[in-house]
Amino acid sequence: MSPKHEVVWDGRSVWVNDFTGCCIGRFTRRGVDVHRTGPEQVATGTQCLDCFHDVDPAHAWDRFVVSMMQHHGVEVPAAAKPEFVLPG
Repeated sequence: MSPKHEVVWDGRSVWVNDFTGCCIGRFTRRGVDVHRTGPEQVATGTQCLDCFHDVDPAHAWDRFVVSMMQHHGVEVPAAAKPEFVLPG
């Protein structure tokens, strides 16, 4: 785990955790969640930055990768892309 972020995956899902262990990003077959950091959630009372569902997996993956970089400066490794996402 880096001082700021941890990116873990299992071939079906991807999780991005902040330095407190709070999940700030999740990619699954069911959808995408990009959240504020734990301290930001406490301070603002809001969680979601870019959460969406029912999007084609290839488009959802691309949006997730861009959103994690845009909101948190996190580069999601290409190797983390789940098997159900078509190449593209």
